Amino acid sequence: MTKARAIHLERIRAKRNIALAVLDTSGTKAVDQENASLIAEVRAEKQVLRDIPQTISEALLAASTIAELKIINPL
Repeated sequence: MTKARAIHLERIRAKRNIALAVLDTSGTKAVDQENASLIAEVRAEKQVLRDIPQTISEALLAASTIAELKIINPL
């Protein structure tokens, strides 16, 4: 199960990285427009995405089957 957990976490990170890239574009546009509220919103959303591995770590460790791992999908 250790290897399965690692693989699942890497898949989640890959999806997260795509979402972060989209937010990078939104953040750049917000900076160009000098939109402080949108900049703050993008920063907050990016932080939530960055925190996903820590947020789901207990659930990953508690999963004892592949089916339980597949249920853990924060994105």
